[in-house]
Amino acid sequence: MSYTYTTGTNIAKIRDLIGDNGGSSVAVLTDEEINTFLSLTSNNLYLTAAVALVRIAASRSLLAKKKSAGNYSEDLRSIAKECRETAAMYREMAADEGNAPSDAQIEQYLTSFNEDEINRNKALRDEDV
Repeated sequence: MSYTYTTGTNIAKIRDLIGDNGGSSVAVLTDEEINTFLSLTSNNLYLTAAVALVRIAASRSLLAKKKSAGNYSEDLRSIAKECRETAAMYREMAADEGNAPSDAQIEQYLTSFNEDEINRNKALRDEDV
């Protein structure tokens, strides 16, 4: 299993986003898997993190069960659910990434009358004329 964590690389950024950043000596995903996800999403980091989390959720849901022993209980089903919820959040972030608000306004100069009107509108908005 190939696993690296060199800060600043896209693989390390994905590992940070999904929480697979060296907390243990064993990685959840290999470098090759992350590179595949990066290529599938055209190197969009948030979409790649979402794909990776869905992949983790799918594998965890196969093993998901609830265990109880005396006063102790462990519910492994919640891991897959949390991964899917985080993946949904990253998909939203990826969608919003290209939709930054724009403050620019376009006005077209057609006649001298339009130019006067445009300058008057700029003055009303406290913009430079």
